Amino acid sequence: MTSQILVPKVTPNDDGAEVIEWLVPNGASVKKGQEVVEIGTSKSTLVIESIDEGFLYHVARKGDWFEVGSVIGEISSSQRSEVLEVAEQGNADKGSSRLSKAAAKIASSQSMALPNYRLITTKDLEAPASAKNLSAVERMIKTPPIGNLRFEKVDREKRNQILALEVGQEGNLNSSHTIQMLAQPLIDALTAAGKPLAQLSTTILSCIAKNIAEYPKASAFYYDGKIYFYERHCMGLAMQQQGRPLKVVGVPDADSLTIDDLHKKTFLLNLKYLKDDLEPKDLEGYTYTISMLLAENILFFQPLRNHFQSLIIGVGGDKNLAGYPITLTATFDHRVFEGIEIARLLNKIKSSFVSQIADIS
Repeated sequence: MTSQILVPKVTPNDDGAEVIEWLVPNGASVKKGQEVVEIGTSKSTLVIESIDEGFLYHVARKGDWFEVGSVIGEISSSQRSEVLEVAEQGNADKGSSRLSKAAAKIASSQSMALPNYRLITTKDLEAPASAKNLSAVERMIKTPPIGNLRFEKVDREKRNQILALEVGQEGNLNSSHTIQMLAQPLIDALTAAGKPLAQLSTTILSCIAKNIAEYPKASAFYYDGKIYFYERHCMGLAMQQQGRPLKVVGVPDADSLTIDDLHKKTFLLNLKYLKDDLEPKDLEGYTYTISMLLAENILFFQPLRNHFQSLIIGVGGDKNLAGYPITLTATFDHRVFEGIEIARLLNKIKSSFVSQIADIS
């Protein structure tokens, strides 16, 4: 009897995962409940346990990326006479995908570059083979001028971030709107009330969350001719410090918290991030994203929308300019939102921000 090890859905926003490390050698015996493989996405990692007792056989290589539901390993009740050799990550860059005999013949004749994540069959090669006759101009445009240029390999975590963003842009109709407001009046009000100036950021987050709560499309995504809606809103707050990887933490109740409580919650999450203490539950479930660069004095930037989301808002600002101008830039999927809807949302956020000045004063 043979049971399969399948890729689970690590987080709601990821449709696959990477094999980070096999914890048990290929062909070794395992017990039920024993940890056998670690997988991960750009946001989280997970260790999979054996569901049966038997002998573990690797189907996937370390560093391979698989869709949810894919088979990455097998547990057999009996020991096999031959163990399939699975290439390590070090060989992946050399085109070490496993090919069927028919696929290997086609790939060799067409000089194809192959993906490095699973068994390649003739079906996988049909599309590339039919598009092999590129013109000289197409080859020139599509071939990067690598030559003898120096290069640095991108680490696993960054590759996962890139993949998520590439999927987020693939085939989408991205657009963006920006609105500007002045932060200095709120800073003056916070100072007069004896409140920490760090509440400037929290006030912006609160205004965004409370207004987004009125827009179901802000927690939705387009796929295959349909718009799918998440059951509830959950803010994802991007965090990144110099020398530390980008993480997006979920703040599911941001729209119902007071500004003081939201300030405490985001402060504690940031502390966990700085101490590398974030748990998987902190990094999952968010349905839209906020990226803030206030501390960097970047007045305006256009954020990249994550996959299976319709909206991300970038918050920029420059305290060195008169009045401390702040910008909110919403990058959105035009297949889900009309431009006028985003314009109205941004104006509502701005009105809420201005109202906070009066409330604090």
